[in-house]
Amino acid sequence: MKKKLILNVVLALILVISLTSCAGTKETSQNNSSDLESDKNMEELTVNEPTGQPIYGGEVVVAVTNEIDSIDPYLAVAAGTREILFNVFEGLVKFNPNGEVIPAVAQTFEVSEDFKRYTFKIRDGLKFHNGNNLTIKDVKYSIEKAISTSTSPAFSNIDDVVTDGSTVILNLKESDNDLLPFLTANFCSIIPAGYEDSGTTPIGTGPFKFVSYDIQQSFVVEKFKDYWDADNVYLDKVTFKLFSDQNSAYLELLSGTIDVFPSIEIEHYDQLKDDFNITLGYKNIVQVLAFNSDVEPFTNIKVRQAINYAVNKDEIIDVQSNGYATKLGSAILPGFKKYFDESLAEIYEVDIEKAKSLLALAGYENGFEFTIKVPSNYEFHVRTAELIAAQLEKIGVIAKIEQVEWATWLEDVYARRNHEATIIGLTGELSPRDWLSRYVSTSNNNFFNFSSEKYDKAYNDALKEMDEEARVQKYLDIQRILAEEAAAVFIQDTQFLNVLKPNLYGYTSYPLYVLDMSRIYYVE
Repeated sequence: MKKKLILNVVLALILVISLTSCAGTKETSQNNSSDLESDKNMEELTVNEPTGQPIYGGEVVVAVTNEIDSIDPYLAVAAGTREILFNVFEGLVKFNPNGEVIPAVAQTFEVSEDFKRYTFKIRDGLKFHNGNNLTIKDVKYSIEKAISTSTSPAFSNIDDVVTDGSTVILNLKESDNDLLPFLTANFCSIIPAGYEDSGTTPIGTGPFKFVSYDIQQSFVVEKFKDYWDADNVYLDKVTFKLFSDQNSAYLELLSGTIDVFPSIEIEHYDQLKDDFNITLGYKNIVQVLAFNSDVEPFTNIKVRQAINYAVNKDEIIDVQSNGYATKLGSAILPGFKKYFDESLAEIYEVDIEKAKSLLALAGYENGFEFTIKVPSNYEFHVRTAELIAAQLEKIGVIAKIEQVEWATWLEDVYARRNHEATIIGLTGELSPRDWLSRYVSTSNNNFFNFSSEKYDKAYNDALKEMDEEARVQKYLDIQRILAEEAAAVFIQDTQFLNVLKPNLYGYTSYPLYVLDMSRIYYVE
């Protein structure tokens, strides 16, 4: 017997997050994480109410303050790239703004009771952006491409891909009740079978189709009129204008050349509130000071722990986020209610003397120097690095800040792991194992070079656990290992402003890194 899982198939994984709507009402922003007393929220957001009904048509320019690493969905690494490609590609399933898995290329899906067989019925009449009909062959090709290119255990566990008419069946080697989040576009974009030009002319099935890409300048898409849900897509054209820094983008917003600017820092609220539609939303990132545990002195756990005791997260949140953030102590967002242990944020309460003592035990009683590489396009991370550098001076540690371009960061830090430390915001899917897999010693995205036999074993045990209550506890336990072994300094998940021109509405926050332009609309 099978369980039919349509809209709420992974309720166990849903981020219970209060999402602010851009529908034009005046409202109070609620905490989207865990009602922690340390969280601070804007008491009231002034949002201009729409004066008319939504209309079809129009163009917008969206400010994006990061470079695109690849427009091929199977090569894109950066979250800032994936949030744009979200508009072009779809997987078998996708998430809605409430964090629920819903059909996309697949119209329905079923999962066997033993979680070893996933069955998907493909929508009739789907077309690719080039006008060709989507076939079951294209779906099979895309799944097999994901299997061959991904290092996630979710794909290595797929035994075979069977097709029957318009149905595709995934048979697994072992039970997996957490596969669906890996069948979204971020991991398994549906593309034409054999298509090899995604890096120059991407073709998907999403609400917008690719028009042009000018490196470091813009990424342009237009409405795909044959999209299966085209009636709910309003805009004709979207230009994602790429900026190397927030200041330049902010000036263009004020000058009127930018229509939509997501993730502006809270400090700008007073200047913008009277002239724009504004909502408050969480960034849905885990900001970290990441050590390279293969490089001295961070090979020594006592050094990593000392840095954790010296970093004052409360001060960072007050100065950097104006208090509008959740303090973290683990690699999981607070929105994962049952997978989030708020006590981990208190393991390393600021203790300068203890930090000095640990350094002395590690042989660094006189401190040391190291370099923090920070992507220059993320001013938020740069300023966090400056605050941390000042804090570390109290224990005799000198942190030098090296700002690098985003492409350089991806190459040196993420790919080659050529760094001592870095500050970055980490993202993931609505699956706890996706957030935690990067700390496995053999993971290709473990740019921390964190290596712990205890962690690896606990992580693998959690993957195999089918009992929900026991699995939740295992995920909590492995987060404590990360904290106690000081894999990084887990800092905050901060809140930002999402800003639109006063005649634009519909900006929708998701419990993951997404820029959903299909929901944006003008009023008549």
